[in-house]
Amino acid sequence: MKIRVNDKLQRSLTKTYWRKARKALAQTTAGIIEMSREMQPEALRMMVNGTKSNEYIRTYIIELWGNVGNQFAKDIQDRIFNRKDEILWEEMFRNYMFERSLLKANSILNTQQMEINRIIDIVLNEGERLGWGIEQISEEITRQLKRDFTVIQNYHAERIARTEVIGASNRGSYESALFSGVNMRKAWLTSGLPGVRDSHLFYESLGYVSMDYEYNTGLKFPGDPNADVSEIANCRCTIVYDVD
Repeated sequence: MKIRVNDKLQRSLTKTYWRKARKALAQTTAGIIEMSREMQPEALRMMVNGTKSNEYIRTYIIELWGNVGNQFAKDIQDRIFNRKDEILWEEMFRNYMFERSLLKANSILNTQQMEINRIIDIVLNEGERLGWGIEQISEEITRQLKRDFTVIQNYHAERIARTEVIGASNRGSYESALFSGVNMRKAWLTSGLPGVRDSHLFYESLGYVSMDYEYNTGLKFPGDPNADVSEIANCRCTIVYDVD
């Protein structure tokens, strides 16, 4: 029996969490952007670099992994045994959810800080070249932050949502398949869309392999967060199981 992870649901949840990611990213930088008009550039830079508030992003990651991982774990378990088992998958994922949220939130926060500092540097250099005063420079920093971060955060939000939904859904299905105790094998399945990594096409060509097989270091399934980011960022692949 072949059991394929629900890729349509993966795509639907990616859209949902894309919107949620945009909101979380906007909330993270809203205070800095609002205050940028009233602060001198160097003071603003110090505040940006000292920001440790990642609560919005952590909350987002915890919700995503708890919800998505839970849905896909239950789906695989139900399809293997053709019954509804009341297993508290969210509780089983709890420790991992919090570890993942801290790691990912810090990474995202660092990216946000670098983007803000990049904009500050651009405006400072341009202001000095044109002879602007501090007030005009601060106003221009605010204007560019508001303008550019709409585009920047939309791009980052899509990347975050796709990476995390694929990781959570495939991990949920994988853990559920292992927990079932049923003898099975797994296979990598690419999306068939343009831009698939050559390495992922190779993993797909391997066909069915043992459940503990690592496609690369730490990579047991598409989106596995234990793998290098180069293997999982923006990945759209999924997994299929061959159940004896």
